[in-house]
Amino acid sequence: VLLHGLGTALVFLVGGEQVVAQRMTLGTFASFLALQGMFMAPLESLLNHATLLLVDGAPVEWAAHMSGQGSVHRTPGSSLMLPLAAAAEQHGIPMLLLGGRDHAGDLAAAGLREKYPRLDVRWHCPPLGFEHDERLWREVEDAVASCDGGIVMCGLGAPKQELVASRLLAAYPRTWFLGVGATIN
Repeated sequence: VLLHGLGTALVFLVGGEQVVAQRMTLGTFASFLALQGMFMAPLESLLNHATLLLVDGAPVEWAAHMSGQGSVHRTPGSSLMLPLAAAAEQHGIPMLLLGGRDHAGDLAAAGLREKYPRLDVRWHCPPLGFEHDERLWREVEDAVASCDGGIVMCGLGAPKQELVASRLLAAYPRTWFLGVGATIN
């Protein structure tokens, strides 16, 4: 649950504890992502260094309970879209929707603008394989640069969104990257 913005930081309430994020990398953790992380060193590193890692999947919730970790609640990335948009509007923070199907981002951005009229929101939907094409990657970087210091909702699917966010974070350390799966669609 988003509590409030603090200039360049956001304060979240997670499991009863406050988490302050000045530079945000957030991933949603599902069982298939855990398995992939065991075999992909870059993904394992990203998951281990994320500012905040939320459980998004019943199998992970169940496994935590069965292993004695106590109550772990699912928080899908999609549940963060509206609270973050409201905070971004209130504090003048730009938002980029990165990913989604053709025109889905345009519709999602229009819906957010309707609900939050002062929100500076844009979208960019790169084609499949953009991460392997220098020209297409530059287009993604240009879209992120237009939102530097803002919030990038990476809706590229896991683990691609986490890997792309990690690569972009190196170039845009003031920007918050959140893996939100199919939220933009």
